[in-house]
Order: sequence, then C-alpha cells, then structure tokens
Amino acid sequence: MPNQTQRVRLEEVDWAAILPWVRLFRSFRQAVHPPKLLLGLLLVFLLYLGGMVMDAMWGVHVYPDELRQFNQLDEVQFAQWQENREERIDATLRRALQWQVDAMGQRVDLTRDKDRFPRIRASINDYYAQRYETLRKGYDARRKESPDRADPDAWQRTIAELQAQRQERLQAIDALHPAGVFETALRWEIDAFERLITGASALRFGVRELLSGDALPSDTVAGAMRDMFVAVPAWLWGVHRGLTIAYVAYALLLWSLLGATIARLCALHACQGKPGPAGEAFLFALRRWIWFLISPLMPLALVSLIGLCVLGVGGLLLLNLPGLDVLGGLLFGLALALGAVIALMLIGLIGGASLMQPAIAIEGTDAFDAVSRVYNYVLFGRPWHWLFYSFLAMIYGAICYLFMGIVIFLTILMTHHFARLGVLEAASTHGVNKLDAMLPPPTFGDLAYWPDFSMLGLSGKVAGVIVWAWVSACVGLLPAFAITFYQAANTWIYLLLRRASDGTEMDEIYLDPRAAEVADETTAHPVPARIEGEPS
Repeated sequence: MPNQTQRVRLEEVDWAAILPWVRLFRSFRQAVHPPKLLLGLLLVFLLYLGGMVMDAMWGVHVYPDELRQFNQLDEVQFAQWQENREERIDATLRRALQWQVDAMGQRVDLTRDKDRFPRIRASINDYYAQRYETLRKGYDARRKESPDRADPDAWQRTIAELQAQRQERLQAIDALHPAGVFETALRWEIDAFERLITGASALRFGVRELLSGDALPSDTVAGAMRDMFVAVPAWLWGVHRGLTIAYVAYALLLWSLLGATIARLCALHACQGKPGPAGEAFLFALRRWIWFLISPLMPLALVSLIGLCVLGVGGLLLLNLPGLDVLGGLLFGLALALGAVIALMLIGLIGGASLMQPAIAIEGTDAFDAVSRVYNYVLFGRPWHWLFYSFLAMIYGAICYLFMGIVIFLTILMTHHFARLGVLEAASTHGVNKLDAMLPPPTFGDLAYWPDFSMLGLSGKVAGVIVWAWVSACVGLLPAFAITFYQAANTWIYLLLRRASDGTEMDEIYLDPRAAEVADETTAHPVPARIEGEPS
C-alpha cells in the first residue's frame, strides 16, 4: 500500500525573511508617525522662516526668468540681459495694462519705485470694483422693475467671469514682480521636485537621453534632478553667493539637529518596532550634533585637500616654473591618480550622503566611522544593492507622496466647499465670496496661496491670516512627509546594506545605557543592542 502524502498547511509567508528589501515598504507607515511629522513640519517652518528673513535682509531684486536665463546664456549675454531687464519689464507692463488704458482712458503710473506693483494691483482692483457696482445696480434695477427679467443664474455667471478675469490679470502682473532670492529658488525647487515625483511615478527616467547625449526633457527624473541639483545651485553660487553661504550654514545647523532627531526616531522604529520618545531622540541628536553636522562635509574637505595637491603638481609645476615643467610632466600621472580619487570621493558622496545620518543614528558612532561605513557599502561593498534599493525607494516614495498630496488636497477642497455654503451673499465684497478672498478654491499641485486682502475688511484680514496659517500648516505636512519618508527609507537602505556587507542583524542598534535599562525592563525579549562601553 503506497504511503499517503503528508499535507502541510501554509498559513503565512515571512516575505521579509525571503526578500529583505520588502522592508522598504514599511517606510510609509513609519513616515506618517505623528511625532516625526510634527518634527518635519517644524523643520520646514524654520527653513522657510529663515529663508524669508534673509530675503528681507538682502532685498527683493530677482527679476522674472533670471534663473532660467542664467543657465541658458553665457556670462556676457547674461550681463546684457541684466542691463536691459528694467526696460523689458516696463514694456511688458504696458502691454499687460493696455486693456485698462483703453477702458479707463488714462495711463497707469509705471514709475519705478517700491510701490509700483502694489499701486498697479490697487488700480486693477478699483477698476473691477467699479465694474461690479455698475453691474449690480443694473441687476437691482431690473429686478425691481420686472422680476421676470432678472436671471439670478445669469447674474452669478457674469460675476464669476468678471472675477476670473480680474484674477487672471492680477496673476499676470504678479508674474512680473521681482522676488527674493530664496523665494525664487524655492519655487524652482518645488516645481522640479514635483516633476521628479511625476516622472518617477510614470517611470520616465530620461536614461535614453542621457546615454545618447540628447537634451534632457524637464519632465523626466534626470531632467528634474538636473534642475534641482545643478541649475539652482549654479545660479545661487554664481549670482547670490553671500546669501547662499549664509542659508546653507543655517540649513545645515537645523538639519544636523532636527533632521538627526527624525533619523534617530526612524532608526529606533525600524530596529525595535517602535520609534521611542521624541525627547530622548532629540537628546541623542544634541549630544552628537557636531558629527551629524560635519559628516557630509568631511568628504568635501578631503576633496578640497586633494584638489590643492593636484593644483600644485599639475598646475604650478607644469605651467608656471621654467625648468621644473619636466618634473611636473613626470608627476602628472600622480595628478591623474589623485583626480581619480576625487572622482570616487564625489561619487561616494552623491550616493552616500543620504545614509550618513542613519549611520550615526543607528551605530551611535562618530562622523569618521559613519563616512567610512557609507563609502564601503556604496562604493566597494554592495553598490548594486544600493542602486536597487534607491531605485525602489524612489518609485515607492513618489507614489506615497502623490497619495499624501491627494489626501491634503481633498482635505482643503472639502473644507472649502462646505464652509463656503454657509457664507451669505451679504458677506461678499464686490462679488467676491468672503471665504474665497481668505482661501481661494485649491488647485491640485498648487496649494500655496496668499489671502486677497484688498477684498477684506480689518476683521476679515485678521481672520484671513489665521485661516492662512491653518491651511499652510496642513500644506506643510506634504514637505514634512517628504523629509520623514526620506529619513525612513534611507534608514532601511542602510540596515539592508549593513546586513548584506557585514552580516549584522537588522535589529541591532546602539542604545544609551539609560535607554537600554528601560528597554530591558519594558520588554520580555529585549532587542540586540550595543551598549556604551561594550565592544562593537
């Protein structure tokens, strides 16, 4: 009699054990943890506030299209463009306001002073206020004389068209208004980041154009990254170097403290299954803030030092000292070798900069150890693993970012829709719904706004600022999520690379002695941890 087959019932598959990289899909759940999001929101607020303060100190003098012209023209052509920019703005303003000249029979004052654009906006608002009053009086007269002739729906359509026209013309004027350096760079970076997200979601990477040498389309991942990491920094460094140095120093100080706190929470969340107290994570980052600060700067310092050696060998000796040029030629091979070291250092920095904070947050080590670990994993240990993990994290992060954007957009849209229903016509000004003046109907992909104070009274302006603050906090959760997801995903990438290279378990993390005692008391199965004083 044949043996009966033994059946095995499979209830669950541990995909994380079979495919370790699926742990990257836990990044979203860790990124939306409220304490991390609030820390990210605080970081976004402080970065924005610092940039606006520096704009106020440096002055508003960046003209429209300056950044694009800088990256398209050579130095001489850009200087000529700067010399003629005022005349071009004046000519564009005259063309944009010709309708008002024809309608009112008088020219608009275009005198170049700090009040020029507010004065033009006020004249446009006055014109449409008069138009509205004329239409309203005509409608009220028809409604009194013959109610049948008064069509409320037609009246509402007329007013809506009038306000849309007013908004369009105001936006055309605002597009010509000079802006601050930080404000201009921020708008460009946000636009490029959104193109990066949509390009990654649609799998448009621009690889074919990169390999063929063709121009990179701006809607591809490569094109968006070029704009973010090449075009904007080149313009900032080339035209506004002082503000750039000041803001980068300010941003690095914030990132080395608040960004490191988020990285520590992500590390605890990944290794222990829970993020731990935010206060302890902040103290951890505060005690090591100097290492968090200098870890990405150390490779740049080394590159600069090696570059000075290349300068001496390949430049000074070879070109400037007669009789020693032969020695310089013999040593030029050394200069090439040093150039190769610089290239490897820069490649490792580009690939591993995002892993340095997770390395310190997980290992509790210094910047020297973090840099050596990251360079070993990215360049020599598991470079293909790193490429795969980074590619997967970018695709998954783009999808999660779009999902968060949809949630925030629907939140504001539904709130605006239902709140607007309760605004009476008597509370409107010149046909503009009072809520619309405080909070315009949101547009997906462009949630930032500013209240239309010209349509609001004193109390309405105060209420508008309060509403703007709440909505801005809601919108700020989107970049805050981008920060927390960035830290969570890179934490997982570091843990996966460490396991593949060193065989270290995923749940091994450095704990301060006091935190380790708490962990031993609160769990029956404490996670493996490296305690201060024990060997690595």
